[in-house]
Formats: sequence, C-alpha cells, structure tokens
Amino acid sequence: MMRNLAPDTDIRVEFQTGVPMSDGLRAFAPGETVAGTLTIRTAKEVKCNHAYLRLAWHTEGRGDRDRAVVQERDVFQGTLRAGEPTTFPFEFLAPRDPWSYAGVYVNIVWAVEVDLDVPWAVNPRHEQPFVLAAWSAAQR
Repeated sequence: MMRNLAPDTDIRVEFQTGVPMSDGLRAFAPGETVAGTLTIRTAKEVKCNHAYLRLAWHTEGRGDRDRAVVQERDVFQGTLRAGEPTTFPFEFLAPRDPWSYAGVYVNIVWAVEVDLDVPWAVNPRHEQPFVLAAWSAAQR
C-alpha cells in the first residue's frame, strides 16, 4: 500500500532489502538495515527547502493516535526540475520495537515517510509502509 498525497508530484520509495511478503509489503527484523531509494519527479519546477526522509511508526484504530519518528534524514535542499527524476539512496537501522501489529482495536504501522518542505504550498508527502517483526531464519 502506497500513499502519495501530492497529485502533481510522483514520490516513490523502493526497498532493496527486507523480505517480500504476499501482500506486497516488505518485512524487516529488528536490527536489520532498511535500505532503498527515494525517487521524486515533479510536474513543474519546485523549490524545495528540505526533503525529509523518516523512519517512523504510528497507530491506527480506536483511541488516540500515537506516532514516533525514530530516525530522520534531510536528503535534499534545492530545486527539483520538472519531469526529471531525482533519486536518493537511503539506509536506516530497524529498531527493536515496537513490532508491527494488526489487531481488532489497534494497528501499529511502520513506514518510510517522505515530506517535501516547499514554500507557500502544501507539502507533498508520501509514506511506504513495511512490517517490523522478529522471526527465525527458518521462516525466511
């Protein structure tokens, strides 16, 4: 599941590590490297004050929504050229917890989040979810 909240900006996060799952997500164990590439393509030239890449989790479901940013990188400042893809490699170290969870009342969702800080406009954002869970080598 990919969520791109900017219709005139194409933001893609592709993982190079992790274990592919049947639902299209990637799975990572605590302590593994979450590595991949971020690609941004805009329909028009855009001044970008900052392009933030974050490793974060949040809760969904009943009750208050909790959220934590575990790691953050500022990967770009400058001008994004119209139609030209701009690509950035990334690496994060998957933390020990909390593990991903899908329950009746609450879910814990991990994601690599992208937030483009652009002046005088709504910031284009994107999140690419993944699963953080411990498993044995036999399950891989």
